[in-house]
Amino acid sequence: MAQARISIAKKKSKNPSHSKPAMKKKAVVQEDTKAAKKLAKIAKTSPSKKTLQASSVAATLLPLSEPAPKSIITKPAVVPEPLKIKSIGKNNTANGRRRSVRFAIMQRVDYKIGDRSTFNYSSNLSASGLFIRGATKFKVGEQISIKLHLNRKDPPLFIRCIVRRIKEDGDEAGAGLEFIEEQDKAFSRIRQFIEEELIKKIEANLQRSITNTNNLILLATYYFEIGRIDDALSLYRRGIETNPTNQQILERAIGVFIPAVRLRGLHGWQLLVELEKILASAMALGPNSKLKQYQAETIELREQLDRRNREQAQAEAEERKLKQQEYETKLRANIEKEVKNVVEKELALHKRELEHEFAVKQKQAEKELADTYKEIKQERAELEIFATTLKEQETKFKRIQQKLEQRQSRFELEQQEATEKLN
Repeated sequence: MAQARISIAKKKSKNPSHSKPAMKKKAVVQEDTKAAKKLAKIAKTSPSKKTLQASSVAATLLPLSEPAPKSIITKPAVVPEPLKIKSIGKNNTANGRRRSVRFAIMQRVDYKIGDRSTFNYSSNLSASGLFIRGATKFKVGEQISIKLHLNRKDPPLFIRCIVRRIKEDGDEAGAGLEFIEEQDKAFSRIRQFIEEELIKKIEANLQRSITNTNNLILLATYYFEIGRIDDALSLYRRGIETNPTNQQILERAIGVFIPAVRLRGLHGWQLLVELEKILASAMALGPNSKLKQYQAETIELREQLDRRNREQAQAEAEERKLKQQEYETKLRANIEKEVKNVVEKELALHKRELEHEFAVKQKQAEKELADTYKEIKQERAELEIFATTLKEQETKFKRIQQKLEQRQSRFELEQQEATEKLN
C-alpha cells in the first residue's frame, strides 16, 4: 500500500497537469536547512532519540543553505577534534521548522477537531513531523494527538504533536506538525517504517541505476541526517561519476563535503582536495550565489586547516621538545641512579672484603694469642716446677749446710779438745 502511494505521488509529479511548484516538491527531497547544529541537544538525549532526530555526527554539520562560521579552529591540539557548533534553538529548529528529510508519501492520519473525529492524508512524512492535507482548523502552537496509520499489519501509531504552521489556501492547504519529544517508541516505529518501506526501496532503485537525481539526493540527504556521512559522500561520488555535468548533484555534494571536511579536522585534507575539484567542476558549469558562498567557505577551510596544521606542527615540536627534556632528565636520573648503584655495589664489595680480611686476621690473631697464652701457661708451669725444684734443692742445701755446720762445730770442738789434750 505504501509503495503504491509512493508511485502515485511520483506519477503526479511527472504529469504536466500537476506541475504547480507545490506539487513538484513532493518528488524532491523536502527538507528545511538540512540536519545540522544538533550535537549539543542530541548528546543529552536517549539513544532512541539520537536515532530518530539525527546522529551526533550529523549534528556537527552545518545546513547547506547557511554560511560556515568564521572560525572552525579552536586551540591547537595534537589530536584533531571535530568542530562543535552550538544549536540554533530549542528542538534544533529554525523558525519553528524541523530539519529532517521529508518523504512524499500519503498515510492516513486520524485526529480530532473539537469533539469531532475526522481523518485526512499526509503529503509528506519525516522522522520529526508530517504535513496533513486539508487540516486547516488548527492553531499554530496548539498541541494535538493523532493516530498515524503506517501499515495494515500494525495498529495505528498514537503520537502527540505540536502545530508548527498552517497553510490555508491552494492545493497544498493543511497543517505542518512536529512530533513532541519523549515518545521513544513512536519515534522508533516511524524510523523503522522509513527505513523498511522507503529507504530500502530507494537504495534498491539506485543500486540498479544511479541516474535518478531526485532519489540520489533524497537518499544522500537521509544518510547525511542520520550521520552516515561516508555513505552520503560515496553516493554523491557515484552520481558525479555517472553524470559529471549535473549541477544540482554537484551543489548538493559540495554541501555535504564542506561539513565533512570541517568535521574531520586535520584528517580532512583528502576530502578538501576532492571538494575543490567538485567545486571547480560546478563553477565551470556556471557560477551562482550559492557556489560563490561555497567557494568562500572552501577557501576559508583551506586557510584554517593550513593554520591548524602549522599550529599542530608547532604543538608537536613543543611536545617533542618537552619529551626530549623529559627523556634527558630521566636519562640523567637513571645514569645517576646507575652510578650510585655501582658505587654502592663497589663499596659493599670492598666492605665485605675488608670484613673478611679483618675476620681472617682477627681469627689469626686470636689463634696466635691462644698459642702465646698456651706457651706462657706452659712456661709458667715449668717455672713453677723449677721453683718447686729450686725450693727443694734450697731446702736440701740448707740441710746440707746445717750438716756441714754441725760437722764443723763438731770438728772445731774435736780440734779444741785435741789441742787441749796436746797441751
